[in-house]
Amino acid sequence: MPSEMFWFKRIRQISPRQIYHLENAKSQTPQELFDKTHYDLLQKSEKWVKENAGVYMVISTLIASLMFTAAFTVPGGFNSDTGLPVLIHNKYLLPYFRLVSLSLFFSLATLATSLYTHCIHFQQEDFYFSLPLKIFLSSSNLFCCVISTVLAYGNARRLQPLPVTNIYVHYVFEAIRFFALLLALLVYVDVILPVCRFLKKLLFHSLSSHN
Repeated sequence: MPSEMFWFKRIRQISPRQIYHLENAKSQTPQELFDKTHYDLLQKSEKWVKENAGVYMVISTLIASLMFTAAFTVPGGFNSDTGLPVLIHNKYLLPYFRLVSLSLFFSLATLATSLYTHCIHFQQEDFYFSLPLKIFLSSSNLFCCVISTVLAYGNARRLQPLPVTNIYVHYVFEAIRFFALLLALLVYVDVILPVCRFLKKLLFHSLSSHN
């Protein structure tokens, strides 16, 4: 739908102003004809955006719940004598809490943008710039959230190594973490690439029209 609106607006811009309000044989202006022929596409686009926002909300809510618990749970517990964390001198403790905080922040940002996208009253003009930008922000926030979560998991394993005698098990965990990052990257690129192309095209067109 955004691409269709882009080309319609571009053709409208380069067309003589006096013909824009002319009607065809069915007494339809160009805008009315566009609205009628793209009504089904508008409904499908609205359904896709709402379903996408719903999935983002579910994932971000789950991650936010886990990260909120992790933010108030100190790995290794506290020293009964000093009251300080047992692993306070471990170099991975501070990066762990930073990654947990980042993941919590990005998950809440994803939840907020997705909830706003899901609840707005969709208008045709929203698909031209507003909704693509919201999808870009939601997808980027969710991607950063997943990456921070996976990296926090890696730091947690360094803080409290599993008592595994077989070294190959450690390599299995590292491979799982690597493929999780790779899968998140591939999904992000698949979702965000068309949106980035459209926003780039829209930006170049806006700059060229001003020049």
